[in-house]
Amino acid sequence: MSVREALRRRGLADVAFTLRPGAEELVLHAGIPTNAVAALTQDLRIRVRVARDADDAYWSRGTAGAVPLVIG
Repeated sequence: MSVREALRRRGLADVAFTLRPGAEELVLHAGIPTNAVAALTQDLRIRVRVARDADDAYWSRGTAGAVPLVIG
């Protein structure tokens, strides 16, 4: 799935981003809620970095963008 498609599917089609392929990292240039960041990390299987969303009480710098744990 492309980055643009993943953003569109999560309702973030208008968010500016930078893709760093060598680092396997997506940088979103906006405050995004933790649940959307976690979903994008799962969708794209890369690290996602964002600006802090001041309205998100559960935003965690320590977990946002972490590689997903896959059990099975």
